Amino acid sequence: MIRTFLLFVFLSFFLHAQDTKPVQQPSTVPAKRYNPQLAAALGIIPGLGHTYLNDYQTATAQITLFVGLSSLQGYYASRSDYISYDNREVRFNFEEALIGYEMQKRGLVYTDLPYKRLLEEQEFYRGSYPIFSETNFSRALRLWKLKVLAEENPFVKYGEYTRTSRSSLYSDMLGNPILSTMMYSVYSSYRDAGGLGEAKKQETITDLAYSPFDIEVLKKQDVWVPISLFALLFGANYRTGNPVLVPSSLKRDGSLYLDSFVTGISPGIGEEAFFRGYVNYGLTRAFGSVAGIGSSSLLFMLAHEGNTDAVAGRGSRFLAGVYLGWLHYKNKYDIRPGIAVHFWYNFLLSLSMLSHYKADPNFNKSQQEVYFMPINFTFRL
Repeated sequence: MIRTFLLFVFLSFFLHAQDTKPVQQPSTVPAKRYNPQLAAALGIIPGLGHTYLNDYQTATAQITLFVGLSSLQGYYASRSDYISYDNREVRFNFEEALIGYEMQKRGLVYTDLPYKRLLEEQEFYRGSYPIFSETNFSRALRLWKLKVLAEENPFVKYGEYTRTSRSSLYSDMLGNPILSTMMYSVYSSYRDAGGLGEAKKQETITDLAYSPFDIEVLKKQDVWVPISLFALLFGANYRTGNPVLVPSSLKRDGSLYLDSFVTGISPGIGEEAFFRGYVNYGLTRAFGSVAGIGSSSLLFMLAHEGNTDAVAGRGSRFLAGVYLGWLHYKNKYDIRPGIAVHFWYNFLLSLSMLSHYKADPNFNKSQQEVYFMPINFTFRL
């Protein structure tokens, strides 16, 4: 999505080209002319746009945030329990099921055979399948510690499912604020260079972050009505998608609720700042409200083509872009109402999906391991 985002930045920069008249700073500082479009283009790299504006405090804050979040994401992605995207889905595969059954017959699943013997036996499968790290004894000991006498193969128990770990969850969660920092940097650089007018320079990130909870914003009919509809829709036993297996600690410590909040607030601020505050503003002023809102909505839809539900969600994302673009235009280019609607949609949707998360001790087993597990296996005294 980052590459798509960068493409849209440059496209928007081109479409805004007519509005490049330099803006003079307030008289409280030495007169200097800044180009809002140049500031926005530099803002692709967090902090660079504000460095151009000689606002070193904001530049330092954005750079520190971006580098810090990126480093933390890299840390979680490098941990041993991290599960990559390619290995999270467990799907039905008849061939692997047959091979798993054959391996069970040969005693290669949860076996206490010496390692050398396992290597010899594995040659039969041409080295294509893993040797299990858990032996019969270690499995029995694990079940004893869990105080259970039996386990069930998770594929048999849940059907097709997705799995994730603590490190995978945190790494994914951090991806949202990282991208949102880039998006907000473009918008804030453009805004602070005077691209939205002098009055908008007084807007702060705190104002935007508080907007989903601001009574003055929420009491607007075009804000509270859609939020109420979202609450009814997602609260009515809303279900979609497969179960997600996680370690039990994630179900207990509030990490999933934190993920829901971050998933709501980060895109709410970042996407509204960029797609509405920067793109929709420039396009509607250049081509009129209908063409501008339609174009920015199309870009908003295309920016999500990397999502797993990209094709199925195209229509709804385009319509969402139209509504948010209209809301932005109607409220005299104030992005706070859009942030409020965007946040509550994402947050309520994420909360409605929490019932899909199932705590399971076998969450970390790969698809092959799951297929090669016995359907039912019992701790034997």
